[in-house]
Amino acid sequence: MESFVASRAQYKYAYSMRDFTSVVIPEGVTSIGYMAFEECHNLESIVIPDSVTSIEYSAFERCGSLKNIIIPSSVREIGMGAFIFCSSLEEIVLPEGLSDIKTATFRECVKLEKVVLPQSLQTIGPSAFWNCSKLRDINIPNGVTTISSSAFHGCCTLSKIVIPSGVSIIEEDTFRKCSGLKDVVINEGVEEIGNLAFAECTSLKSITIPDSVKKISASAFQGCCDLLINRGGLIERFGDTN
Repeated sequence: MESFVASRAQYKYAYSMRDFTSVVIPEGVTSIGYMAFEECHNLESIVIPDSVTSIEYSAFERCGSLKNIIIPSSVREIGMGAFIFCSSLEEIVLPEGLSDIKTATFRECVKLEKVVLPQSLQTIGPSAFWNCSKLRDINIPNGVTTISSSAFHGCCTLSKIVIPSGVSIIEEDTFRKCSGLKDVVINEGVEEIGNLAFAECTSLKSITIPDSVKKISASAFQGCCDLLINRGGLIERFGDTN
């Protein structure tokens, strides 16, 4: 395949290219359109030029053979579900200038092991990394202020997470079923831990809650057996086994 201009108008053309394993998008293209490469199951690699500034909603949904993709520094927006169900994707580096990861962007990328987030990032959207079961390495930048509900639900290989001080609420279900999570650092500034935020994190045995936290949901640590919670130097045992 020599070139392809991805746009809404040419969506059916892209859809017809299911047998192609690689695509080169020509310089000058500014947007990879809505569902442009959806279900291109054989697509293994794609070259995106520096002229592209946006990757739209579900652009690469269910590209099950796509292992690696280089997103150029020119990209400022990645739409909802852009890489959802890309079940072979192993690593992604998101460019500086990107401010948010939208809903379900990498949901069910079950082989995704490493994600590099830009320092410009402010928001991680709902279910952004839902069930990325191989994800083991992610550092949340200090500029992030929102980690939305279910953002890392089911990331069972993730072992450590640091919550930046700019995040005021750890929302519902955010780290639920992160069964490999052993080390959680909650920085001063966080004020609330929501429903089921760390539920079923069965490897989590101790956690320190900063003084800034004013509210912890009764179900926040549901299923965390024998968890030791340090609050202001006082150690409490959370013995919920449900």
